[in-house]
Amino acid sequence: MKYFNRFIPLYDKYVCSCCGKALPQEKYFLAYNEGNLGRIEPNGRMHTHICIDCCKNLYEYLFYEKADKDGEKAMKWLCSYLNIYYDDVSYFKAKKAMEEKDRKTHIVEEYMNVISRSATLKGKVFLESPDVDVSQNQGDSKADKIINSKTGNVPEDLEEEWSKADLEAKRQVIKMVGYDPFYFEVEKDRKILYKDLLGMMEQGMELDGLKVQAAI
Repeated sequence: MKYFNRFIPLYDKYVCSCCGKALPQEKYFLAYNEGNLGRIEPNGRMHTHICIDCCKNLYEYLFYEKADKDGEKAMKWLCSYLNIYYDDVSYFKAKKAMEEKDRKTHIVEEYMNVISRSATLKGKVFLESPDVDVSQNQGDSKADKIINSKTGNVPEDLEEEWSKADLEAKRQVIKMVGYDPFYFEVEKDRKILYKDLLGMMEQGMELDGLKVQAAI
């Protein structure tokens, strides 16, 4: 199928980039953005790169371990990972829908339903969310500081004990990808992940955005 002047393969099953299982299309959320062009059906519907169950599990992890049981913050982090639009109004609509169903559905399911059914929000990406600073020139974010630093380290970094090679691998990955793809991974794994991904990207993968996302 030709889409945006590119031929996109069509599959009956997609491999979840989180659990690694090959699952049918209905096991993934709909997500209409260009980052999901490799997961497109003949009718034009696109799907997230991680399956529904993994999305729920990731939200639960973020809710309890990273967001101090703040549902809005956990959902915002999940949307950043999936490159899905986020706003508070949509979150509270989803929360209300879940409560009206006596919590028999998951907040992630309801939120994705709100977004995918909206003619104005469907297809928007995370950087189009309110209160997300997309300025490329301020250099205020941690990612900008890492990219612009000489060593790959910044004062607020947790990896103060990392070697120069470890920090440089992280700096290069963030510079090439545009964000930190391993932000939520445990620290002992992150060193290896940055180096492995950098090695693949240095072999030419950087030019193929779909392959990069699959590797992540």
